[in-house]
Amino acid sequence: MHTIGIIVAGGKSRRMGSDKAAILYRSKSLLTHATDLLASFGVNETIVLGKPDHALGMADPLPGAGPAANIVAWINNFYRKDPKQDISQGPIRLVILPVDMPLLGIEQLQALCACERGGYFDDLYLPLVATIDQPLACEGNRMKDLLTTLEIKAITAPKKWQKALRNFNSAIDFKALKLD
Repeated sequence: MHTIGIIVAGGKSRRMGSDKAAILYRSKSLLTHATDLLASFGVNETIVLGKPDHALGMADPLPGAGPAANIVAWINNFYRKDPKQDISQGPIRLVILPVDMPLLGIEQLQALCACERGGYFDDLYLPLVATIDQPLACEGNRMKDLLTTLEIKAITAPKKWQKALRNFNSAIDFKALKLD
């Protein structure tokens, strides 16, 4: 199955005070951490939503609408491509990551992929893995609405993954990451 990695990186980073995607952690930007993880995981292609100036990037299809609406818009645009393209006519697997989770690893993504249609961790909206085969009719623009529409499984993350599944939304969060 064709696997596409999507990194959600279009937010305004208000709580952080600067673009989270560009923040350095262990000499790499948070965006590079996410693209490297997807490459290591073996996705066939990577899209960076909200970063049109990045080599793998594209503008949010619905600027300012939030991550769920932009993911749905991307999926629906994907399935409206030229019908001669076989890839857009069959099922695809999406691996969707937030840009602000630099400790996320392959082990966590494998757990999400182990679910038949995909999954997410029950106390988080991202990362998620989903198998889709058609445009989505999502009622609402919240991540919770998207998860319901995708019909993917909520799984409980082991306590040992708490650190890996932590996202960093503020300078205080990020300072704590550097101190760990």
